[in-house]
Amino acid sequence: MRKAIFFTLFFSLILFWLFPGCDFVGEQFPDLTRILSDEPPLTTSLKNANRDIPFLDGFNPENDGSLFELERSSAGGFFLPNGVYGGALQSYCLKAGTHEPGVGRGMVYAPYIGSQASAIQSILRNSVSHPNIPQRQVQTLIWAVLSRARFENLSRDNQAAAARLLSPQEIVRLNRNAVDVFPERIRQQAIGQVPASVFQVLEVENNMRELLTRAETTYEELERIAFLTGEVPWGEGSREVPGGRWSYHPGGYYVRYNTRGYSRTEVQVFHPEPMFIERDQLGRIGAISDTRGNRLEIFYDDTVVPAQVPDDPGLTAYAFDYFVAIRPNDQFPGGIERVEFVLEGWTYVGVPGALNQQAQKSLFFQLVSSLSNRVLAQGWRETWEQIQSRFPGAKDRYDQIKGSKEWYDDFRENYETPPSWQDVENLYDSEHLDKGIEAATDPTAIKQRTRWIEEHLGRVKRAWAYVNCRLAGGCNNGDTGNGETEFDPADNIAVPGNTASQRIGVSGRGS
Repeated sequence: MRKAIFFTLFFSLILFWLFPGCDFVGEQFPDLTRILSDEPPLTTSLKNANRDIPFLDGFNPENDGSLFELERSSAGGFFLPNGVYGGALQSYCLKAGTHEPGVGRGMVYAPYIGSQASAIQSILRNSVSHPNIPQRQVQTLIWAVLSRARFENLSRDNQAAAARLLSPQEIVRLNRNAVDVFPERIRQQAIGQVPASVFQVLEVENNMRELLTRAETTYEELERIAFLTGEVPWGEGSREVPGGRWSYHPGGYYVRYNTRGYSRTEVQVFHPEPMFIERDQLGRIGAISDTRGNRLEIFYDDTVVPAQVPDDPGLTAYAFDYFVAIRPNDQFPGGIERVEFVLEGWTYVGVPGALNQQAQKSLFFQLVSSLSNRVLAQGWRETWEQIQSRFPGAKDRYDQIKGSKEWYDDFRENYETPPSWQDVENLYDSEHLDKGIEAATDPTAIKQRTRWIEEHLGRVKRAWAYVNCRLAGGCNNGDTGNGETEFDPADNIAVPGNTASQRIGVSGRGS
């Protein structure tokens, strides 16, 4: 409360200094002070999007089914079994006065934050049970919330729609926090006196409020205010986000967005199935399997002396020997189809920077066991040049791992459950294995089996996604008793990597 009073007094002094001779109270204009001091209706930005997963770039699984084939909750969400599901959903502009998101541009998940975020979510969530309310009218109500318009001044049709999508308490709160349209004199005095970025927001909101109070206003007029035209600049604080980027949602699933303009967004949701990681006697990943009988086995070439990373005893490099892919198939003896193939490459094993006692013991066991029957031609300590002569690109891969570790350390700050050491090891080693497979030569002599071999190799990424989900508190750590989790589209804001483009709200309505 004291903080709010402080900011109100602070901005009142600023306005008095900016506009000498103006009696804002006499002009019944505390609204400008309030807009500058109060929390905006929605504050979600790219800074809040800290759960996107660069490691899953290039992971493009086919859908196991449509979202609209799934059972739905009373709130309009979807109950997700394990698997990948997709669908085109109605979506909405959540940042007027910016550029429409481009097709194929990267969008990442961020939560709803702001003084009226819950009201926007209510509009989106309740629109599912009121399909007769047009999408344009739903969007109009969202713009009314964002521009802080008085709902009592909206057209009768919009007031009627608001009464169906919002509770009476929510409408009272929105009206209590609404502001009036600025007189032209106040607007002219503000030009050049407040920062240009601030004035642009004030101008868009003011123009939107003015149009929303006119009964004859068309939707096209609102769109002209909401969307900027012309070349899209690179906004301040932007970062590169490739199209198809996955984000982890705290609900225990991964989600990605492909916008088709602001009003239609294709959503793909991935709820990882349990994956089982087995290790060999040296602690290396020896097999990855799922609940459906698919299995990938990894064998290592123990004639190649492993390499310890200089100054990082938590990591050791091992060479591949061959792989075995197994899947159920009734047309083969025993109902199992099996194919063996070679990948000429290598992988790291271990957690980078892990100097704890457990990691050191594991390293000692690995080195002693794997070197016991070999000639130690390379010695115990090798330079990067020596390592790369046997393990090409070792330093580059190590630099990537360090970057990945920084991301993981930041990401795990959001974990609600303390990670187990086994899961941490599984996370890193599955990432090492995936990068090793990615860098290896293509498998040969597979003929017509190439597609399902690729699917088996892709299960390394699925294993990583499952372990990461477990570490974050989902995937059997926080799901419902039947293994499902709920995807509520109204919990999702799709934020672009370019801050000059619009953030998008997703509803549970099909598009």
